[in-house]
Order: sequence, then C-alpha cells, then structure tokens
Amino acid sequence: IQCTICSPGTSAPNQGSTKCTGCEIGKYSNNVGGSHVCTPCVSGSYSNVISAIVCSKCDVGSYAPNEGMSECLLCDEGTFAASTGARICSSCPVGKYSGSTGATACIGCSTGTVAPNAMSTSCTTCDTGKFCESAGLECSSCPKGEYTDIPNQIRCTKCSPGFYNSNIQSTDCSECLMGTSANTTGSSFCAPCRPGSFS
Repeated sequence: IQCTICSPGTSAPNQGSTKCTGCEIGKYSNNVGGSHVCTPCVSGSYSNVISAIVCSKCDVGSYAPNEGMSECLLCDEGTFAASTGARICSSCPVGKYSGSTGATACIGCSTGTVAPNAMSTSCTTCDTGKFCESAGLECSSCPKGEYTDIPNQIRCTKCSPGFYNSNIQSTDCSECLMGTSANTTGSSFCAPCRPGSFS
C-alpha cells in the first residue's frame, strides 16, 4: 500500500495517519506536495469554509484583527476601512464622522457644524452666539460687537450703527442709550455724544 499525498485544503498532522482531514474554518493549506498542518489565516483575512486552499481578504469597511478568523468584523461607528485586507479600522479625523458600522470613508461635517474629536459618530451644531468658519473643526464665540441669533453659522453679524454688544457669544445687539452713539458697525460700546451733538 502506498501513502497518498494530502490534497490542498487538507492535512494529516500525525505520523501513521489513515486519512487527510479538511482544514478547519479560519485555516488553509495550499501545499500541493502534501501538508501536515493547516495554516491560520493572517490578520486582515478569513476563511469561512472547510478545506480552504486560500484565505480571502476582508472587504472594505471591515477588518480581522487576529489570525485564524472565520469572518471579518464591521468597522465600528466613528471608524472606517478604505482598503481590503484591513487588520484594524482607522479613526475618523477631526472634522469628519461616521454614523454607521462598516464605513469605507468618513463624511465631512456640513457648514456650521463640528466634530472636534477623532472617532466622532456625528457632527454637533454650533449654537447661537457661536460660529464655525472652517467646517467641522470647532465652534468659536462671536467677538464683542458681533452676534448670531440662529445656529449653524459660518460667521457672526456685526452690530448695526446705533447698536452694540459688549460681551462675547452674544445673540443680539442692544440699542445705544440716549446721549450716546455708535457710528460704525461692530461696536462693542456706545460713546457719549460730543459737545454740540445729541442723540
């Protein structure tokens, strides 16, 4: 009786074996000369069949962090995998987000909203009295003499002549009192009328 070489996808690990056994899921054997062991799939790949001769790379949006995996895991919210064969998912950078699992890319925040931290799962609205000049980075307070009375703004509005505000993060401007004036836009205070003038 002759010994028969195990076919790819199978192995005979012990001396004196009477048969070849198919590789378990998560392992493979592509040795055409006969194999005594099946090799675990490397991280970033998987095998979900018995007697595999090759492992498959994880699809985009998924990853396999360990050897010998039978399936790939979907990237968590706030992370993504743009290429096949990922061992880990990348974090969404500041200013972008991923609100679902299995993302292949992160989405930039829309105008007036921000994601100030990496791995964000959503963008946050800039409240009244604040603005976001560069979408997605951070909300800034309106300076003195300016305001926003609605959220999600990319810039603040300067107070009109005759009006002022002396606080940052204002949502409106106040009218100058009698005897004072603000002759320019964006005033943070009202000045007393000069002699020979009134208001």
